[in-house]
Amino acid sequence: MNVVVLAAGKGTRMKSSTPKVLHEIANRPMLGHVLIALAQAGADKKTVVISPGQESVVAYAQTHFDHVDFAVQEDPRGTADAVKATRDVLQDAQGTVLVAFGDVPFVTADTFKKMHTSIKNGADIVCLGSMPRTRQVMAV
Repeated sequence: MNVVVLAAGKGTRMKSSTPKVLHEIANRPMLGHVLIALAQAGADKKTVVISPGQESVVAYAQTHFDHVDFAVQEDPRGTADAVKATRDVLQDAQGTVLVAFGDVPFVTADTFKKMHTSIKNGADIVCLGSMPRTRQVMAV
């Protein structure tokens, strides 16, 4: 399983100079949670897409994880463009490519495994979505 992790967000909406994926949740940067889950799911090749100037993301990933490659999305033109930035890195890759977001720290290894298994079992594409739980309020 080859994985592309989209991590080029700059955190501007968070009003922070820290790249979004390096903000900590549960004592670890969000990117760390994602890379751990992907490793546990059996990811063979991990390619993290970054923006120019995100050396702190590279430094974090190289310090804490083995076998991580990087691709730079020169201009922020959306998700498809970010995935396209990995073409050179993944040109010789075999098998499935799973695209994950670097700012979703609570997606589990089991979920990534199930997605990969769905592809191996013949699905053309697998998309993960969620529906937040809501409380229904009743007025009496």
